Amino acid sequence: MKCAYFVRPHIGGTYSVFTRLCSSLKENGVELRWLAAGAAGETISFPPEGQGLQDTLRKGDAIDQMGVLDEQTRARRMIGFLRENDFKAVFVNVLSSRFETNLVRYLPEDILRVMIVHNITPGTYAAAREIRDHVHATVGVSQRCRDDLVKSYGFDPQRMLVIPHGLNRAPNSRPALRQAAGHAPLRLLYLGRIEDNSKGVFWLPQILRALRSPCQLTVAGDGPDLAELRSRLQESATGSPLPVGSLPRIFPGSSASMT
Repeated sequence: MKCAYFVRPHIGGTYSVFTRLCSSLKENGVELRWLAAGAAGETISFPPEGQGLQDTLRKGDAIDQMGVLDEQTRARRMIGFLRENDFKAVFVNVLSSRFETNLVRYLPEDILRVMIVHNITPGTYAAAREIRDHVHATVGVSQRCRDDLVKSYGFDPQRMLVIPHGLNRAPNSRPALRQAAGHAPLRLLYLGRIEDNSKGVFWLPQILRALRSPCQLTVAGDGPDLAELRSRLQESATGSPLPVGSLPRIFPGSSASMT
């Protein structure tokens, strides 16, 4: 069985989900390939060498890479590609691409369509509702996400699944963290977009206060709530100024991460 996953190759969450889903489905005899389309002013460019995506080209396909076609022609080309290459199902990431999100409305009825909702923002929910009746199943990445869509956006609970991000289903004995010699604080890393609406970054001061051991938090990322988060951490009893530096220098000394 061959499936398509609508995403452009990039260093980011939705493509990371693709790589993990690709390897998992392969174990069950399912081939998953990324599929993306260009648009006017939005060509598909591939990550440069050194970013860990060297095998991107052989894992997927680009339609109208330079974005020179009108939308109707591009849509027909993409649907034709799915047909000609015998794709049986597609995965669409809400708000990842307006064109590809909207395309699920027009796919042939015999192609299975699965929507993935990655965030709990009102904008993401509103976009998900627009294509709710054009997919066979919806995946929410948390129980909160599922409950919101069912209770407030009219999603059928029988067609909603919860598949949390970043979890390994294999047994995990939770080995104890190795404390640094002496009384050095536990070093923690938050890596990601600094936005409370979608990431809940304002919980970080509460998390630090709840920890029993001395700790030091490093925040690597940017976003609209960076200044407010810095202020809240500095005001909290356990807060300290956020270190600033390049990622290669920050990563090696961290004991754990929160994303």
